[in-house]
Amino acid sequence: MSSLGKFLFAPRVPHNGAGFVDDRFVVVDLQKKHGSIAIAANAYTVLPPDLIRAGFESPNIRNQGELVEIIQQTSEGAGLSSRKKWSVTLPQGVERTVVVSVEGNPSSRKEIDEIVGWKVERALGINLSGLRIARGRLPGSSGGQRYLVTVSPEIVLAEYEAVFQRVGWQVGLLLPKLLGEAEWLLGGSTSGDKLLISAHRGGFVSMVVRGGAPLLIRTHDSVQSFADEIYRVVLFYLDRFPSSHDPQPGIEQLMVIGDVDREEAMQAVADAIGSSPHLVTPSDLGLDLRGEPISFDSIAAASGPAILAWR
Repeated sequence: MSSLGKFLFAPRVPHNGAGFVDDRFVVVDLQKKHGSIAIAANAYTVLPPDLIRAGFESPNIRNQGELVEIIQQTSEGAGLSSRKKWSVTLPQGVERTVVVSVEGNPSSRKEIDEIVGWKVERALGINLSGLRIARGRLPGSSGGQRYLVTVSPEIVLAEYEAVFQRVGWQVGLLLPKLLGEAEWLLGGSTSGDKLLISAHRGGFVSMVVRGGAPLLIRTHDSVQSFADEIYRVVLFYLDRFPSSHDPQPGIEQLMVIGDVDREEAMQAVADAIGSSPHLVTPSDLGLDLRGEPISFDSIAAASGPAILAWR
């Protein structure tokens, strides 16, 4: 099963995870405590400048040996050096993620592959040659089939896989940063639609979640028009994705990760739908961070897949 298949269908995974967040490498181990999820251990290391140039079109890692040492030292610092099974989220920009629809009833897997490939090329404006494609059918699709698809260069993924192999890690889930963060929203019990805003140094990504599955994903290359971009995405969502259960769909919850203005994001959503969404906090997600020196933004991606251990 591909990483997306495992991600969507919640297999048994370890409750420890790792990830690359801006200029840091982060490891975290979760535990159940008094009905909540708590941090059992965590550590991070600030990466040297230019050690990783996360991107889609050229090799990312300047020195694999140096990165191996950093990963080993970080896991040792958290007391997790004996762990061999991990879930890992990759840096922003290494993979691209999109939701595509396949109308009708394709007669074969080959036909589905061809349709999905064509739609991904159109949606992302890229040629799929030399890329690794992972897709998973989304639950609750009606009037056709909907797929969550990630694409990434084989040569780039091979770099990261070689590093983890040298560390001695068995990486069961290797996911984009966005999907690691999204896992905190995908498993929630609230029936209404949710919006995730994931900011990074080069811009931000927005994802609308409905019924525990991604509905719409948009990549934004700048935060200069942050509020305007969110407003346009929400208007597009309202126009293109009416709810069969609610005559007046809207964003009920908003989760914002990264160095952007949360109040500005809330206001943009409110302007589009006519009401203010609830701004999600770690406690809303069942995560107890009291007394912890690390922020939720720093661990959201790395810890998201780890919560599958209890689902």
